[in-house]
Amino acid sequence: MKAANNQNIITDESLSRIVSHSHHSKAMLSSSQPLRPLLPARNSTAATTTSKNIFPDPNIAVRPTDSRLAKFHHLTSKNNFFNPNMFVQPTDSSLCSFHDAITPIVLEKYKLVLFTNPKMGSTVLRQLMRRMMGYTNYYVNTWGKDALPHTWPANGLNYTSHYSLDKINEMMTSDKWTRATFVRDPKERALSAYLMLRPQIELEPEIIEQAKRGMLKNESIWKMFPVTPQIVKCCRMREERADANWNLLCLNHVLTFEGFLDAIDNGKSKFGDENTTSSDSQLHTGAGFTPEFLRKSCGCADIHWSPLSHWRLNPKLCRSLNFVGHLENAEQDIRRLLNILGPDAWEKYGASGW
Repeated sequence: MKAANNQNIITDESLSRIVSHSHHSKAMLSSSQPLRPLLPARNSTAATTTSKNIFPDPNIAVRPTDSRLAKFHHLTSKNNFFNPNMFVQPTDSSLCSFHDAITPIVLEKYKLVLFTNPKMGSTVLRQLMRRMMGYTNYYVNTWGKDALPHTWPANGLNYTSHYSLDKINEMMTSDKWTRATFVRDPKERALSAYLMLRPQIELEPEIIEQAKRGMLKNESIWKMFPVTPQIVKCCRMREERADANWNLLCLNHVLTFEGFLDAIDNGKSKFGDENTTSSDSQLHTGAGFTPEFLRKSCGCADIHWSPLSHWRLNPKLCRSLNFVGHLENAEQDIRRLLNILGPDAWEKYGASGW
């Protein structure tokens, strides 16, 4: 196993692929733009770009991504009353139950409810929220059990699930509150997810050839190489009956951006569609692996690349938002948001210190 290099892993063809399941995808995927920081460096000005209307289709219901999120969405669904006079119900789990990636952040001092989304600037936005709450280590970005700024309670942030149902209803309906989210061109978002989740390995030609011939023992490939859970899930979901040879060839395929797109998308996958394997009961080995098999089987859904309307925002929550920012116009939109929150908020928290 060699250290991975980044040569020839992203092609012009792969950048033109559709990477969102929303029916707006083709219109959204225009020419690629470089990845850029959310906020300006000290004494610098970010380039202005044209903002794209990439808000997800509000007619698609929330669909949990996997068993963990499915359990989260189910937490408040039993033995709860329904009050037709309330906007938020106890069964609105994305607001009333806690999940690091889903539950909105509350900045009570500025009357802000912020819906952060993976691979849509969530790290910097959470750092900004921590700075506005007075944490001097707001800029810290770590991994692990108590990772900052994402993990609660280490991050010290407040979430809607920390409040009473009456208070959440006030937050989600009052004109005095700002309910904001940021969205991103799905092409840039998928590329960002790939660069973060791509296994940092390069498989030797010899082991690839052995896998093609079905020579590898039926042991867990995923224990042999450092692979992110998202990549493991996508290969396993595509073919549960695969042996070590098939899994290794799938792993090798997703090392490229084109292969990553094959694994995550085929234009019809939605959350909850967990039955993604082939219909026959035959054990699939290396000789049976083809990129076409990945493209024809159901796509692999995950919160790092799937549309918000598939897991994050149901139609009711979409209608409650009164601020939508775009990462393509990040500095200007964050400044616009902070100016809404307070006359000095941008100068105090956003203009410098990043």
